[in-house]
Amino acid sequence: MKTIALIIIPAFMMFSCNKNEQAGYPADPKEEVREVQGLTDAVRDSAQSTQDNTFRYVEGDRIIKIINGDMLPLSLEEEFTNSNQHYIIKIKNFRGGEISGRVIPTDDLMNIRFNQIKRADGGYDGPFGREISYAAGEPGEMWLVIGKSNMASGNVTGPFVVELR
Repeated sequence: MKTIALIIIPAFMMFSCNKNEQAGYPADPKEEVREVQGLTDAVRDSAQSTQDNTFRYVEGDRIIKIINGDMLPLSLEEEFTNSNQHYIIKIKNFRGGEISGRVIPTDDLMNIRFNQIKRADGGYDGPFGREISYAAGEPGEMWLVIGKSNMASGNVTGPFVVELR
């Protein structure tokens, strides 16, 4: 009986870990941001220029929006169509200082928040809530990652607006 338990328990634990990774939960919370850094040139070249002089492209469950720091303040409209999506706003030429923003879903019960910030110095911070006010420090490229909170429940799909200042 003990032999069977020694075989079944580790197998169950391995299955549980693999299932979480397949469901879109990265082993390292910074992995979702790091994976975007490795985008191929073909994906970058397929980025669509939008009417507001920004670029938007989708890679798997990641919606990536590239804006210039000179465009702040601005509002961005987006929609999640599945519960594993992340919205990554890459701010090029951010002048440093403070950044603030808020995520405004059309459904107040929507489970969405600022998950992480990648600062210009390469460091990460987070998680945050629906509103953020952050001393970003030095100028450069900054990323804001928006997605669901694994610590809360609620619908993750639907339209939302991100206001940045």
